[in-house]
Amino acid sequence: RTELWHTRLGDPAPVAGVEPSTRIRALWSPDVDNDGDPALPFRVSLDAQDRQLLVRLMADWTQKRADGRRNYLPKSSEAKRLHLSSLGALLDAGGEWEPRPAGNDLEQWRHLATLGRDHYVRVVYAGYLMPFGHAASLVKVTERKLESFEGNRNQRVAVLRQRFFLVVRERLRVYDGSKHQFGGRNFPFTQVEVLTRVTPDLQAPAKLVEPMPNAADPKIYGPITIAGKALTITPRMAFWPRVGGGDFHFEIATTDRDGQRAGFSLPMLFVSEIVDQHRIDLVRSAYNAESELGARRQADLGGAAVRFDAQPGESRLATRRMSFRAGSLRSPAPPATEVHFHPEMEIATVCVPALQKLLGRNDEIPMRYPDVVRDNEPNAGQVFLAVASTPYSLDFGGGGGKSQTDALGGLAAPQMAVYGLSKRSGPVSAPAGMAPGTALANAIKNELHPADFFPLDATLIGGISLRDLIAFALPPTLDDPRAPRMLASEFPDRVESRFDWNTPVTQSDPLKLLIPDADGGSGTRLVLFGKAVVPLANPAGVTRSATATLNNFKLNLFGCIILWFDKLAFDAQPGRKPDVSVQMHPGDDAVRFGGPLEFVNDLRRFVPSNGFSDPPSLSVTPSGISAGYSLSLPSIGVGIFTLSNVSLGAGFSLPFDNRPVSVRFNFAERQRPFSLTVSLLGGGGFFALAVGAKGVQEIEAALEFGAAIALNLVVASGTVEIKAGVYFSWKDDGSSLKRVVLAGYVRIHGELTVVAIFSASLTFNLQLAYEKQGTASIVYGEAELIVEVEVLFLSFDVAVRCRREFGGGEADPKFLDLVPEQAVWDEYCAAFAPETL
Repeated sequence: RTELWHTRLGDPAPVAGVEPSTRIRALWSPDVDNDGDPALPFRVSLDAQDRQLLVRLMADWTQKRADGRRNYLPKSSEAKRLHLSSLGALLDAGGEWEPRPAGNDLEQWRHLATLGRDHYVRVVYAGYLMPFGHAASLVKVTERKLESFEGNRNQRVAVLRQRFFLVVRERLRVYDGSKHQFGGRNFPFTQVEVLTRVTPDLQAPAKLVEPMPNAADPKIYGPITIAGKALTITPRMAFWPRVGGGDFHFEIATTDRDGQRAGFSLPMLFVSEIVDQHRIDLVRSAYNAESELGARRQADLGGAAVRFDAQPGESRLATRRMSFRAGSLRSPAPPATEVHFHPEMEIATVCVPALQKLLGRNDEIPMRYPDVVRDNEPNAGQVFLAVASTPYSLDFGGGGGKSQTDALGGLAAPQMAVYGLSKRSGPVSAPAGMAPGTALANAIKNELHPADFFPLDATLIGGISLRDLIAFALPPTLDDPRAPRMLASEFPDRVESRFDWNTPVTQSDPLKLLIPDADGGSGTRLVLFGKAVVPLANPAGVTRSATATLNNFKLNLFGCIILWFDKLAFDAQPGRKPDVSVQMHPGDDAVRFGGPLEFVNDLRRFVPSNGFSDPPSLSVTPSGISAGYSLSLPSIGVGIFTLSNVSLGAGFSLPFDNRPVSVRFNFAERQRPFSLTVSLLGGGGFFALAVGAKGVQEIEAALEFGAAIALNLVVASGTVEIKAGVYFSWKDDGSSLKRVVLAGYVRIHGELTVVAIFSASLTFNLQLAYEKQGTASIVYGEAELIVEVEVLFLSFDVAVRCRREFGGGEADPKFLDLVPEQAVWDEYCAAFAPETL
């Protein structure tokens, strides 16, 4: 083929034979009179919207500049070559436009074509990356590639291949909060740097998942009118960059208010300048509708320390994850040439150093900025973070992987429902179930109310509510010595976490279990102090110490046992086993018995008043402290009367896992009962009672009586013994299934020996028992017969056992059990019918 003609645009008199470039304008396109809808069944180098925007950039004098201050002056493009021929045009042209008219995001165009065939076309669109607002450009490149047709290397075809990628034009963005609606107070970073400069090739832009709009709300995509000009919002104007079927993650480095840097990767949404100016509210809603726990808005900071508050005071926290949202700018709206959204922190999952170091816990707490910080309202309590949704349960005891109370000295378990963090006191507590804004109201005013700080399960010595014991004439401030504080401090060589609480105990609980000011004048004070020191050179070498004291109080265990303590102290230091000191009040009033144990008061002199201070048995373990005292009385024999194996015992148990404190008293023991004989008749038994701060825990007792006769005729000898007894047990293990056992038994035992050649013994046991656990009960009887015979060197025995068991139902029938059918119910109802006159 040979062209018949061609024409060339150029200078008729080039200098030195070099043809200079010329300026050209696109004056018209078939797409300029519509909205530039680029919908086609195939991709093209320049779609209808591209041609429309190029015409407006180069030839529309009716437009305003994007800043709105003056008219837009169209700018021509540069053509290095423009040939027209009967076989098609040859083109080497392009242009860059800055500033641009309103509603036009095309900032660069380059076009290479030969004989009417495109072989390289590049179009660049200006926009921003949400949520941080960095300026970026979307590049669309269309290139002609030589490829094999259907895999046949002998058949080559030239096809157009199109690809997209992003170029980050603004690498570093600084945030001073001056244009943000909340002054940037809910965003912890002052700078965000995008380390990714150019993305790999992206998948073709796809539409966002739009939130459900109201009937009158417009959608993100579709036609709009800008200064009287029609334009269509297309998918390439608002989309998630994706590579290989997944979101592309940009590498990001942030700088917080202390100048500390933290890095992470995060997908970001590309938003065209056109959408940023005219559809940003809808796109922002679509972005924020993404789950804050999903991968698109949540970044993994890997535990980097972030300072969350701009005001003085310690607010740096180890941050595991952080999710962001796109916020609004301050009214009036900024110029069209500036980004129309601002990054905000939605949720930060943090580790509180005071909890992490002091209690050895790695719990992660999702938190957000409270409204008082965001709105810059008065905040005397210096609350800087609030829980994201539900309160965090700070349980100092109870097992199940939770921290134990020995971190605070073992005496108290100040459980808290943490709703926020204060730079004055650390964790801020309130009753569970409250709305976070309401729960933080007192702390924001810098006031401590015991009902707010201590829930009902916050206990002293295992079972007494701290809320009932603490009362103040006026609410103290959060940093008052009477208020509990849990704070962490950083030093050049270490990090120290402390829990410090020193408060008077001024009133008793409703059950009168703990009676403060036992001597009526000295007062009672609770002191809890815990400290953990973490060397920066060796974070694994943490050392912890704890001290706790409670002085001058009585413990009244439901009137059964009344204990008077001068001082109860706990001290745990690094490298030493815990040291416990339990000092009872001197004199006979240290231990008094009442109620069913009042008869023991005459025997209390056998239990020394300092029996728990340095007792014969003291056990200190990670689970708690057990102290006990026991006293055995000598056998008493007067004529035919003999009393032996009499012992008295008392025990004190202080667990570290928030179980209630308990005291146990026993008269003899099950394995070593007392014995009382009068001539041929005898008996014995034991009695034990365990009482805790939450009530009676266990009662166990048994009484046994009988007779024994022995006969020795030299040639033959034998004994006969008959015993009968009653056993009772009641046990409460803290569950709803309390166990009760009542049993009566008879035991007959006889032995016969003849000249050491033949011997025989017979034992007969008969027992009838009733056992109840919860609502289920059984009655069972057991009988056992054992016969043993020995003849010279031969011996054999025979045992026969029998058990019969009868299941029972619930102890009391329900009303429904008495109405088995409809007829009975009808008869019952008729009995209440009114009498007729």
